[in-house]
Amino acid sequence: MPAVSGVSLSGGTWLTDDDGDALFDGRPARASRITRAGTVTIQVTLSSAIVPGVVALLGLNVPAGTAVTAAGASGVTHALADGSVACYLLPTSGSAVSVITITVAGSGVLQIGEVAIMRATQAQITHDWGVQRVDARESERDRGSQLATQERRSYRRLRATLSLASDAAVRGGALAGGMDWDRLDAALVNARRCIVIPRRKVAGVDSAELAHRTALYGFASEIGETTHLRGPWYSKSLTFEELPALSAA
Repeated sequence: MPAVSGVSLSGGTWLTDDDGDALFDGRPARASRITRAGTVTIQVTLSSAIVPGVVALLGLNVPAGTAVTAAGASGVTHALADGSVACYLLPTSGSAVSVITITVAGSGVLQIGEVAIMRATQAQITHDWGVQRVDARESERDRGSQLATQERRSYRRLRATLSLASDAAVRGGALAGGMDWDRLDAALVNARRCIVIPRRKVAGVDSAELAHRTALYGFASEIGETTHLRGPWYSKSLTFEELPALSAA
């Protein structure tokens, strides 16, 4: 996601003194709040033009089923397993833009933990990918051997292996959007924020509910080596960790 050079608001007023900065700080548990009488429009100006492939709104306080639009795509919010509410949209225009317009229907105080605007690519993964919910609590025994626990919000960890691929996918730009494994490594390094949607189809048909339940906003905690197997064939593993959002207020 490019840096945000400006954000403007129509149909509402900022209640938090960040003036929208919290929307793009990579901390979905820190929210911006807006007071509004109806549908609100947020216009985001990026520092450089991109072809938006995913636009996500995280940590919302609106009911599931609330209408949202962004970059020409439309959808509704979904309640997630951790109690938070999110909306992941997949624009398909294919045009590079530097201004993204987002609308959220409803009225009253609107809370948004994070807005993520990402380029997108698609790569096949093997069937043995897995998701673990990590209990982040820290516990130790005191002098009386009683348990003292520091509560922390849980998060998910996704491990996946990219399917066997040839030189074209590894370093020949053969993935969607001209991406390949080498470029993907460079895009993910240094804990840069990303969105991973490991499963979004049922029997070959798109399922917004499934996409929302499997989508993960976070960073790559482990970028595995690109392993040459034989001939033109390679394998690779990736691990992603979630940055969880606030539950619905």
